[in-house]
Amino acid sequence: GDTVLVSYQGNGAKVVQAQLIYSLNGGEKYEEWFRTPIELMGSGKAAVELPEGTTHYFINLIDENNFLVSYPAVKKSKSKKSKNIYSESALSTSHYN
Repeated sequence: GDTVLVSYQGNGAKVVQAQLIYSLNGGEKYEEWFRTPIELMGSGKAAVELPEGTTHYFINLIDENNFLVSYPAVKKSKSKKSKNIYSESALSTSHYN
């Protein structure tokens, strides 16, 4: 598996939790997403190993006020009838394959 290193900067509130949101079938008709915790290493750094087969992923950071920031930001579909395809916003592992 590949390891993802995350660097972040707090803006007043302490980051207390991080999550990897990942898909093994991003881009398919019915994407399925999973969540796993990311180890906070202190000094604004975190690391996580991507599960085998990961195609797309997001990083969530949650602060002490339960405020969540996702990277990259999730783009919402402009059409009310259109279903969000989250892999279009996510980081892709395709450049590793």
